[in-house]
Amino acid sequence: MADVVDRYCRTVKGKLEHRNWSSIESEGVTGNALRVWYMRWPKSGRRIGALAPLTHKQGKLEPSRLDPAIVALIHDAVSQKWLTLEAPPARRASSA
Repeated sequence: MADVVDRYCRTVKGKLEHRNWSSIESEGVTGNALRVWYMRWPKSGRRIGALAPLTHKQGKLEPSRLDPAIVALIHDAVSQKWLTLEAPPARRASSA
């Protein structure tokens, strides 16, 4: 299975880089990756595309693009408005 997935990954990478798949160096596959693939593969109906990396689901990997002064202003506003010890005002229930 690892060989099939490795060849598929090299084929896709070769198409993106306009190169032959055999000229692309093979990347190693860990045992954990094989385990995760083996769990995902049957669930997908045995489609090889389901074994593509899921790095887009890993969350935010780059630092914030906001200026530190803006981050400080947002922090102050949240602290003053929502992070207070006061209870929110009670709302009157409306009858329809």
